[in-house]
Amino acid sequence: MLQSDSPTRTAATTRLAGEVAVAFLIGVALTLIACRQGRQLTFDGYFYVEFSKQFSSKWPDRFGNDWPFGWPIAGGLLARLGVPAFWALVGLSALMLAGLLGSTAFFLRSQRYRLVLLIAVAAAPIIAPQLSGCLTDLPFAATLVGLAALLSLWPRRWAIWLAALTAILSLGLRYVGLISVGLITINVLINWRSLRNAGRLLEAIIAFAVASAASGFLLAINVLRSGHASGADRGVPEGLAAFPMELVNFGWSAPSALVAGGLRDRIGVATSIGTAVGALSFLIIVLLCACSWFCPRSAHSRLLALVTLSYCTSMAILHCLGNFDALYGGRTFLPVLAPLVILFAERFSSNNALQYCFGSALIVSGLVASQRGISREISGDVRPAVAAIRERISPTGRIGINDDAMSISAFFEQPTDRIWPRYMHGDSLYEFIVVAGRPTARAGDSAPIGGEWTRLMDRLTSTGHYRYLIRDSRLMVIERVSP
Repeated sequence: MLQSDSPTRTAATTRLAGEVAVAFLIGVALTLIACRQGRQLTFDGYFYVEFSKQFSSKWPDRFGNDWPFGWPIAGGLLARLGVPAFWALVGLSALMLAGLLGSTAFFLRSQRYRLVLLIAVAAAPIIAPQLSGCLTDLPFAATLVGLAALLSLWPRRWAIWLAALTAILSLGLRYVGLISVGLITINVLINWRSLRNAGRLLEAIIAFAVASAASGFLLAINVLRSGHASGADRGVPEGLAAFPMELVNFGWSAPSALVAGGLRDRIGVATSIGTAVGALSFLIIVLLCACSWFCPRSAHSRLLALVTLSYCTSMAILHCLGNFDALYGGRTFLPVLAPLVILFAERFSSNNALQYCFGSALIVSGLVASQRGISREISGDVRPAVAAIRERISPTGRIGINDDAMSISAFFEQPTDRIWPRYMHGDSLYEFIVVAGRPTARAGDSAPIGGEWTRLMDRLTSTGHYRYLIRDSRLMVIERVSP
């Protein structure tokens, strides 16, 4: 009997791995189509790339500032091996996408339309900007679903200790990763009897203690260095009175992540219709999780519902306690995309047509999003500047940029620094300075560069220390010509 089961199990595992590979390749292909007009970095993506460059030569003195440093440290380690920081983070993001799909496939292994659902996750419109933008939401999503998979495998010893390690890693990616320690606590309580019967109860408690102590130690370093557990002053908190509206904002993250076409911008989050849409969206999430908790369809239903609601409410609470990113963006929804797809598939496992239509709708939305491409409104068009600088910059050079030229960081291994005219009173030591106009449209149309930037560039070139490589109303590049 065991001999006959082994080939069957091997064939099932091989098929599962093949489906994950197909979904992964489709996700990468759609990302390449969406990014066909070139690399772009958001504000956060710029800092992750720059920190990776910095950590390739020296270690940080704290756990994080506005962002935990776990992600750029990983990029910095690859940069030490000679991989450019941008490509190091893109490669790690691709690895995390594979991990997310693998963990999702683990929960979907009994579903008939598993391949369609895996492709739906990989093709979701939010994946492309995350995979190409060096951001942490995709890695965090992979660790969160991976943690859920490990918790479901308790009381196996290796799953207990890997869950503790994953909890620490999730905090290194996002401060909200602290919920992972809470999920381990709840899982210990839920599985108390099975852990005790397996002789693993003490070991699970020790693993929880290790994860808690490590997380507390990392946050304590931030307190010692900056006075704040999150590494930076988050401003005046809105308070828990804003909690209901933050849940509404979180509700908007779902259509922002899954629907191509700028629905949120067309309706508006703060309008009466926008509030109704956000509230309805969050209510659907809650109802799906509640049904999965009170009427579970598998041994994993309650765990996934717990993970989903813990993340949603924790994000809302964090935003009430500090000035974190707004919750209505699509990236906020990404960590619960896979858990909700899994819960949906379980809830409607007997309705094959509904599963197929749901998965197909997500795939079509992803195809439309990739065809539209990633909006050029994210940052100014710096491609002419890259062409002008690439053959001229020295290995030890530095580049000064304004905030609309952040994407320059993705093209060079040399560090780039944000600069402002009001602080540039004397000469500059930058080898190049790039100033781009602010994008005003999805196609990448830019507004003319402001007068203060024009005066700065003219002043630096008038001293004879710099010369213009590019000078027009929407892009300026100057090169230092004196030692």
